Amino acid sequence: MHSRTTTPSRLLMALCLGTLSQTSMAADVTVVPPASGGFAVRDAASTNRLRVTESGTVLVPALGSATAQGTAACFDATSGQLGPCSASAQGATGPTGPGGPTGPAGPTGPQGIQGVQGIPGAMGATGPAGVGATGAAGPTGPAGPTGPIGPTGAGMLTGSGAPSNAQGQDGDFYFDSAATAVYGPKAAGTWPGSSVSLIGPTGAAGAVGATGATGATGAEGPQGPQGLLGFVGPTGSAGPTGPTGPMGDTGPIGPTGGIGSISIAENLLPVTGAYSVLTVEADCSPKIAIGGGCRISDSTGSTFQGGYRSNANKWACDYYMDSGVTPTITAQAICAP
Repeated sequence: MHSRTTTPSRLLMALCLGTLSQTSMAADVTVVPPASGGFAVRDAASTNRLRVTESGTVLVPALGSATAQGTAACFDATSGQLGPCSASAQGATGPTGPGGPTGPAGPTGPQGIQGVQGIPGAMGATGPAGVGATGAAGPTGPAGPTGPIGPTGAGMLTGSGAPSNAQGQDGDFYFDSAATAVYGPKAAGTWPGSSVSLIGPTGAAGAVGATGATGATGAEGPQGPQGLLGFVGPTGSAGPTGPTGPMGDTGPIGPTGGIGSISIAENLLPVTGAYSVLTVEADCSPKIAIGGGCRISDSTGSTFQGGYRSNANKWACDYYMDSGVTPTITAQAICAP
């Protein structure tokens, strides 16, 4: 066997051009391995870089990790020559393989420069209204205008004889000066059919009084008519003067005379404060109060306690008032001389 020293690169070239090719050259370097052996090229670490087996199989172990190239390699089946693949040797393009897994995110790039102002977009729809917290109470507003005057309250009418339903309004009283009696109150447009007399019944006859002193001699009465001529009797002697006879019994007391002129006294008091019991009086002075009545414009929050003569000249009305109510109370007195 002939041996010849050469460098690895020249040896590799010789193998590729000599061993793999059927074509013999005059300057070929022939390497004949032992039986069942092969030809190997190793690096300093004794790692196979190229090996040709006895059967002619060529192994390049590092070929799988070599840098990928863009041109496919083909060989001639007869001569074994390597070279680029012809257009006819390339098969149809295979289907696209499945996508590989997403690689890791690259590092964030530097911030770009600010873009130009875009044109304003269309206004979006109005969102739902939010419910805010209740604000603080505002200041007290100005006083409102004065309300209309309320209806006229009940009153006391005066007349001679019973009243007609055309007179007065519901709640009124009527004083009948002819009968010294009071009708009322009027209700549902009708006066009561009976009245309350202000004169009591005639009192019982008093006891017979003591005999009074002899009264003065009365005036001489008128001369009587001429009597008939009587028989002339004998002249009698003058008798003594007899004693004065006793005074007769006192006659029964006559009926009470009628009451003189009657009038009505009235006092209106608007309630403006807080009270428990409030008294309103109507004054007949210098006349005497013989009766009276009481009226309130609004009974809400009040209780009538009664009407009465507070003295000889006055008629009083008592009402219990709740706090905050503002009705008008009217006291009326029937006054007599």
